Amino acid sequence: MPDTTVLGYRSDFLKGASDFEVTLPEVETNNSNVVIDYRHFTTCFNVQRKFALYCACNIPLKEERIKVERPTNFKKETERLNVEVQIGDDFYKSKENDHPTIGNKNLLDRGHVIRREYPQWGTKEMAETAAKDTFFYTNIAPQYYLLNQGDWKELEDHIIKKVKNKVSVFSGCIFMQGDPVAVYVGAETNQTQSFRIPTKFWKVVYYVKDDRLHRIAFVLSQESSLQNMDFVFFPNNRVRSKSFMKDPFSDLDEDLKPFIVEVDAIEAATGLSFAPADEKIERRFTKNTFLLTGGSQSNFTRYSEEDLIRFL
Repeated sequence: MPDTTVLGYRSDFLKGASDFEVTLPEVETNNSNVVIDYRHFTTCFNVQRKFALYCACNIPLKEERIKVERPTNFKKETERLNVEVQIGDDFYKSKENDHPTIGNKNLLDRGHVIRREYPQWGTKEMAETAAKDTFFYTNIAPQYYLLNQGDWKELEDHIIKKVKNKVSVFSGCIFMQGDPVAVYVGAETNQTQSFRIPTKFWKVVYYVKDDRLHRIAFVLSQESSLQNMDFVFFPNNRVRSKSFMKDPFSDLDEDLKPFIVEVDAIEAATGLSFAPADEKIERRFTKNTFLLTGGSQSNFTRYSEEDLIRFL
């Protein structure tokens, strides 16, 4: 049983017969990022963008996880952050989010960056605390409902239900200079508000197989879906082309589907630096990252269930 007394992510969680260590991603130190430890996971919250740059979580063996009731209340972090820098119900319950032809359904879910079930282990009380901690808005990002409830959920399901070994998982938003702006009238403040909404999300999974440390990475885009929302405004192509760093995932050929990518592509897009590990993925899954000066791009290939079983 892993140590249940320590708050936050543990870098030695995968340590066994071999001395494996998966440290938190290195990130440039600035006033925009605030690191917060919760029960069994850690959030690096970007104050400027108002969402998590990453969340890191340890997940033990299946038999050590505990089922608890799903919390009902989303809440803002008040110990380490001002509520003003967190996007909450003022946005998620605004009328701009509703689609009139499908029963005023909110089209942008409060998507968990770290899935609720991931940190639910230890004692029953700890599992309940961990579940509640995932409902802080520091662990929430706006995800198109078909993304949040579709293939991204299936990827999360695979990690939580079918991977038998313990894993360490990192998830987060990709913040680009050319991200669109969401403009809305707040449901609580009744004032016009705006923020830049992330178009892509990523996940990196570390695991031990054959006594070696491995990692595998995924990215998913909701850009095409956001383009169909009349309250989300994209910069024109000229402005986007002048971004210092071009989007290394700009040629994702399908919306709302996760793709296997190389970790260094996520590093290029986020500015994070991940712990080294074996990364045996076939070229058909990968693409080359590129900066403003160019470099050819290649199409992604969507993974299959068989691919995940083979890798993980």
